[in-house]
Amino acid sequence: MRKKSVFYLSCLLLTLFVSSKQLSAQIKGSLYAVNKPGLNWAKVGTLTLPQGGAEAHIQFYGGAGYNAELAQMGYTEMTIRTSNGASVVNGFGFSAFASRTGTGSFITAIRIMPNQAGVAATTYDIYIYMVGYVGMSIYQITTVDGQFTKAEVIATPPAGAFEVPFEYKTQNDTYLANTLFASYANGNVGIGTVNPQTKLAVNGEISAKKVKVTTAAASWPDYVFSKDYKLPSIPEMESYILQHRHLAEIPSASEVAANGQDLGDINKRLLQKIEELSLYIIQLDKKNKELETRLSKMEAKEK
Repeated sequence: MRKKSVFYLSCLLLTLFVSSKQLSAQIKGSLYAVNKPGLNWAKVGTLTLPQGGAEAHIQFYGGAGYNAELAQMGYTEMTIRTSNGASVVNGFGFSAFASRTGTGSFITAIRIMPNQAGVAATTYDIYIYMVGYVGMSIYQITTVDGQFTKAEVIATPPAGAFEVPFEYKTQNDTYLANTLFASYANGNVGIGTVNPQTKLAVNGEISAKKVKVTTAAASWPDYVFSKDYKLPSIPEMESYILQHRHLAEIPSASEVAANGQDLGDINKRLLQKIEELSLYIIQLDKKNKELETRLSKMEAKEK
């Protein structure tokens, strides 16, 4: 019984220790209110973190304006992590990233200035770039290994500060409203389908103001107008059409039904046929003029 009591007491003490550690990591404060129009840098405070993989997370809740409009509401989250005490990336002994959600974005940039270069850094000043009329926004710091000292003053970060990139990454398949799917395995994206076999698969109609398809200059059918291009004769073209029921080098209806159309490729092929038709027209025009000349001469002799 005594051993069991000691065991239960040890578990209770361990639980209380972990809980107190987590509770002490919650630091809350009001974001400095920007009560005038325009953009402003603000120093939120100073974060103290040791090297060796220590982390801190900052969640900003707020927006731009004083109304209850969705366009004025936003949420920004940042994670910072120190190095292993030896390696540096681009001269910094830490790294950080941030993400934004919500309709409005009241924080457009975040910069971090360490007190020393490389892995010698021990404190980090946090600066945010806010839109005007932020209002009464709040933020929360979560860290087990570090400490945070609030500043909440308008201040511009010094030169050489770390520019926090805004990223949003999911390390798994992503579904959005059952209509947009992104595969983690291959990066394929499906709209209206959850089994995309290509980089983008759309099960439905696409509306766009402009679609740009790139192609190599050498494959563009300007070669039709080169002197060494062999233009099929009109009888050859007629024979092919009678036999195959479609133009040469143009996919048949059954092929299109089975395989679809490659817009870039079909545009090149159609342009090739247009340029060939242009050559046929030029040939026929020359022959027509020759016939008109001969006819004029015959009429002149008869007179």
